[in-house]
Amino acid sequence: SGFPGYGKLPDYEIKSENFDENKPEEGRFLGWLISQDPKDSSSPAPDTDVAPSLNETSQTVPLISSKTIGENAEADEVHLEPVLVEGGEAAYAWWIGGENTKANLSAPEPQPNANEGWDQRMASTGQADATYFDIDEPEELGKVASRRNLDLLTSSASAADSVSGQNFHDLTVNSRGLLTNTATGGWRRDLSLMSEQWSTLPNTGLPFFTIEPGRETRASKANGASNPQSFLLYPWAERDSKNDDRYWHFRTNAVTTWSALQDFCTQYKKISSGSTDGNVVMPINPGGSGNGSLTIIRDQHNRFPILARMHWVFSYSSKTNPQTTGASDAFIACIVATPVVTFWNPYNVELTIDNLSMFDFQLSPLRLAITVGSNSFNPQPLSLLRGVKYERSGNGNVRLDPQGNPKVKSGRNTFLLRNSDGGTQITFKPGETHIFSPYEGVKDVPYTLGGNNDVLNSDFRVTLRSGYRTQQGFRFELRDPDSGNNQLITGSALDLFTADASFDGGYRGLGEDAGIYANVNANGTGTGVYRLSIASGTASTFWPPQTAINNDETLGALSGKVDAFCSALFGPKISNKAGILSKGILHSNPLTSYAKRSWRNPNGSGLFQSSGGGHPVNWPYDFKFYMLNGWNDEGSPSGLSDESIGYIGPSHRSGLSLNRLIMAHVPLRPLQSMAQLQHFDLRQHNATPPYQYNLIGNSHAHPLFSPTGTHLAEDSNGKPFPINNFHQYDDSYVANHLLFDDWFVSSIAPDTNAYQKTESRSLEGVYEEHLSGSQLLPNHSYLPAELLDKEAARQRAAEHLLEKNKAERGPWYHIASKLEVQGMFNVNSTSVDAWKALLRHQKDNEIAYLNADGSINLDKTGGNPIARDSLAGEAVAGGGVNSSGEGFFRATEYTGYRRFTDGQIDALA
Repeated sequence: SGFPGYGKLPDYEIKSENFDENKPEEGRFLGWLISQDPKDSSSPAPDTDVAPSLNETSQTVPLISSKTIGENAEADEVHLEPVLVEGGEAAYAWWIGGENTKANLSAPEPQPNANEGWDQRMASTGQADATYFDIDEPEELGKVASRRNLDLLTSSASAADSVSGQNFHDLTVNSRGLLTNTATGGWRRDLSLMSEQWSTLPNTGLPFFTIEPGRETRASKANGASNPQSFLLYPWAERDSKNDDRYWHFRTNAVTTWSALQDFCTQYKKISSGSTDGNVVMPINPGGSGNGSLTIIRDQHNRFPILARMHWVFSYSSKTNPQTTGASDAFIACIVATPVVTFWNPYNVELTIDNLSMFDFQLSPLRLAITVGSNSFNPQPLSLLRGVKYERSGNGNVRLDPQGNPKVKSGRNTFLLRNSDGGTQITFKPGETHIFSPYEGVKDVPYTLGGNNDVLNSDFRVTLRSGYRTQQGFRFELRDPDSGNNQLITGSALDLFTADASFDGGYRGLGEDAGIYANVNANGTGTGVYRLSIASGTASTFWPPQTAINNDETLGALSGKVDAFCSALFGPKISNKAGILSKGILHSNPLTSYAKRSWRNPNGSGLFQSSGGGHPVNWPYDFKFYMLNGWNDEGSPSGLSDESIGYIGPSHRSGLSLNRLIMAHVPLRPLQSMAQLQHFDLRQHNATPPYQYNLIGNSHAHPLFSPTGTHLAEDSNGKPFPINNFHQYDDSYVANHLLFDDWFVSSIAPDTNAYQKTESRSLEGVYEEHLSGSQLLPNHSYLPAELLDKEAARQRAAEHLLEKNKAERGPWYHIASKLEVQGMFNVNSTSVDAWKALLRHQKDNEIAYLNADGSINLDKTGGNPIARDSLAGEAVAGGGVNSSGEGFFRATEYTGYRRFTDGQIDALA
């Protein structure tokens, strides 16, 4: 990779190659964990391909046999030949098996008595299911001093076949571990204290990552600066070095910053209101004051409704020609454009937005081939058919692009989004969608020509209100760009009016690309920047041209009428069935707004072309185009004029779609586990593929990478570039390498009131009670290395939470040395029974989930619950509760959490 500490591909072979101190990089195997004659351990080297036999022979002695594990368990026995000591007067034999490969059994915690209690149990409680091992009284496990005592807690064991014996290799009652970095040495760093004590940390020199034993990086806080040093999570990644915010979207980083990670961990501090019943409200971010700069977007966690669907419906219409010369041009051919916009709150909190608006420069990337009567016109982008102003040189000539197409200055289409009463405030419940459409009937777009026959007033503003209404929108007269003077397209009353469509009609104006160029704003703040384009010449490969199916209307019949003939949809892939093909958010993060095929180098002067950015399969968003035969066809929007509910996917049709979906969970209290970082948008605003979400804790590689690749080191043309300019990483591998070896979450943080930011116990109080044993940490697996009385705990807590060896190494760096871990489990364990018991750790537990109104319910339907977050976004999949899609019987299959059967758990084990 060119950078020390970068995630290396696992070399599994090196583990089975014998270690040679003269060539340490070629092998790591030292020997088997059994007794052996010292003369045999050095020469010849042990055979790593064949494990030593543990079977009984006439030369062996029993170490683990029937007296320990019961009769008829020969395969689990351990027998070794004793090693004679010098002189032959004695012998010894030993074998080591780790307790951390077994399920640690402990007394179950008391049943929670409130919603948040079940929420927090899902977040951090991982006790093995003792009943799997026929323990009849698991609540008595706290009194068990040894493995043998387990036989007293079951009624099914016999003396010859006891619980402790038959499960010797599968269970334990004493498994303690330490929080060490097993990759590069030292103690793990604590994300809890790092994020909670962030303001006390120095701005620079922070040792956030161990490159190799004894060598650490020196990271920095971003602190809102445009060009800080070493502020990115990946210490080898590109830094911006240009202060101009106008083009930040060209220069976004490969990953976000340490400041953004800290901001995510402390999101609970942003709660505006909440209660034990849920109904958590947070302010939008970015929000207000016109500040949507790079540093805000880069260093803070977003909380803002996103554009779920831009759904354009295009309809035939006509109007009488006031300048007619006779029957042949009595009517002007017109198109009515109906913008139907759906916004979606993907978060688990309520958001209220004020003065929401958006604009685009294209009425979708459509190119229409208009036919009126016997007159057929060349296919033209909508931008030209409505009479858009040309770009002209100083002498008045029309500028051309490299392909010879005229350059145009697109009109800016602005949409003001209002609630059903026309008010500017719109509230989104968790996961909720809102649909907006025109409400004032059909409005004509004003049209004024300048002296050179260019349109002077090509911009327009339309107010959309909550709800969906048909046959409304804005109407524009069609003009023939080839005429040279924006000549109207007219015809007689009996002339048929049809339009065939292709989908390569420009991006911002015309140019070489086709796609969308749209911005979302709230209170003057730029909150969403939607850019997605493809080379015009290849668009037809993915979206072939389509012929009109609504082809029997005449200009006379269309006068004053709005007859839909085509629709164009833009939205995240999860809003249609393409999300299934792209494995949902694994390959298409719907929080992504800016999607580009290139990015700028650090000084902003040049572009790098991404690999895969030009192919729709790698996009986070998608286009869909339909030819319609009226307003009720499949490609038309769905909804009611008096209801604000929209649809997010897997379709846009009522009865086939979700009207709410919680996908992005912000922490509602301090973190208790590294797994809760799965909702941290690590690639936030990286504009190049792969657009992945839920990266932390996920090991799903994107197909952009080869089976052994962790990044793309050359552009789409095969040109290599240095590592600091890499933007395309297998982040699920690289980010987990960076975080999981070096960090842990102690949960030493303020104890907050249920779903509020107010504290019931301070951080210091939480740690004091942990040291005295009076109350466990929120993550109950972490125990004090030394249990103290109350007064000593108070003094020691103050010392631990203030100690500093150096300015940059505070408590977050050292606290792991003060903790032990109860029940550590080695993921390399080969005990199937141990895995079964551990994977049943939530067996029959109740699950807290969010209702459509943001309140919380409890669900208990048996089995082993598996959820995407400790507070699920919906009731159990396939159950009787469905608040995610009225009339859509499969809704909870998309939104509900799962309850696995014991058989499914056993199969996983």
